[in-house]
Amino acid sequence: RAFCAGGWAWRPWCDSYVPSVYKFVQGRYWGVGLLTYFTPSQAPNFALAAPVLLLSACGVWSYASYDPARFLSGGLLRGRRSSKREGFHAAAALPSVYVWAAMAATAAAVMHVQVATRFLSA
Repeated sequence: RAFCAGGWAWRPWCDSYVPSVYKFVQGRYWGVGLLTYFTPSQAPNFALAAPVLLLSACGVWSYASYDPARFLSGGLLRGRRSSKREGFHAAAALPSVYVWAAMAATAAAVMHVQVATRFLSA
């Protein structure tokens, strides 16, 4: 809050509970925010991003549906389908699948579509 006090001109981010210039700039000038990018004019961009978002959703769903007990319990429980040779569906991949799901959800909800495709393909 030190940069909001003194003889400086008042800025809108100073009224926030946690002042953030970065959040203000993203929202005001770049249009970044929760579901703010979902407009009809962005339909072509969503068509370009659909493959990577769909592949991410299908990958997470495939892992979750292979052994729902393990997926929902954070790896503490194992269902009937668990075996030592599972490949993509191995228990060791569970933390990576959680990260992948979080990245895909964040990309779909908050990011610009052009950034989401690069973010998820990295």
